[in-house]
Amino acid sequence: MADINQIINATNAAAAMARQAIQIAQQSAAVAAQTSQVIAAVGQMAQQTRQLHETVIAGMKVQGQVDSTQRPDIQRIENIPGRRIPYDVIVRIAVGANETNALDGQHTLSADGPFVAVARSAVFLSAYQFQVTSGGATTTFNGRSFGRYRPVSSVLDLMDAQGGHTQPVGAVAPGTGLFSLVSTNQHAGFRTMQFDGTIEVESGSGYKRQSEPVPSALWAPGLDQMTQLPALDLFQRGDIIRFRVVPNHVNNPGAGNVQTLVGALPYLASQYDTHEGIVYGAAVADPATADIVVRQPDGILVLAYHGYKILAAPTMP
Repeated sequence: MADINQIINATNAAAAMARQAIQIAQQSAAVAAQTSQVIAAVGQMAQQTRQLHETVIAGMKVQGQVDSTQRPDIQRIENIPGRRIPYDVIVRIAVGANETNALDGQHTLSADGPFVAVARSAVFLSAYQFQVTSGGATTTFNGRSFGRYRPVSSVLDLMDAQGGHTQPVGAVAPGTGLFSLVSTNQHAGFRTMQFDGTIEVESGSGYKRQSEPVPSALWAPGLDQMTQLPALDLFQRGDIIRFRVVPNHVNNPGAGNVQTLVGALPYLASQYDTHEGIVYGAAVADPATADIVVRQPDGILVLAYHGYKILAAPTMP
């Protein structure tokens, strides 16, 4: 009888273990099913993320916000094939003696390749001449500044308010006996033939390079220096680079009231005479006497872009 009970107990234990095994198997199957669902959900999320990324990239390409290395229709200036040679674009704008209106100048680029500007500069070339009428004859002379390059800003005027260059003293032998008869109060303390004004630039597409006209004092520093551009400026072949300048004042302007106080001499226009080598042989007593000197302070504003051309370059899109 005891043996039968032992067999029954062993059978019941085996059945219990079997039931536990079945439960564990069922739980494992449930976990596996849940795991499969999670994996499927993760895969779906990854696919949605890829689709969203592709949509964003496509939108950025349309708006031009993707790096040029990912866009076949855009090429960096540094990567444009072709031979590079130094090249300067020079524009000369004549500024007449009494000119204060807007003046234009332009340069059309040749078709042999685009031009890349890296710096800019400016200088004013004096073409000062004057006429002297004496004894019924009129003679034309060049002023001292004629053919010399002058500053494009009075900020650079090192002689500002120095009261002129010479004192009226008698000439000694073997001189001519002439001396400057212009009052020292009338001598210009500013450099002769210097330009002050504003400068504008735009490309052939009509896009301006400034929000407002740039004062010449800010166009280029110093007397012989250039301003480095903050970025390479590409002008396509055949483009027209347009410059517009507006003088702030006439060249060598007369100013003050010395003439009205003294009479005929000094003439109001004579303020730069000591700079330019103009003298009078004798004093003028009659205030109504006309000035025998006619001054023509003409000049030429020279604007330059410094850079390089890319020869044999492909046509840009």
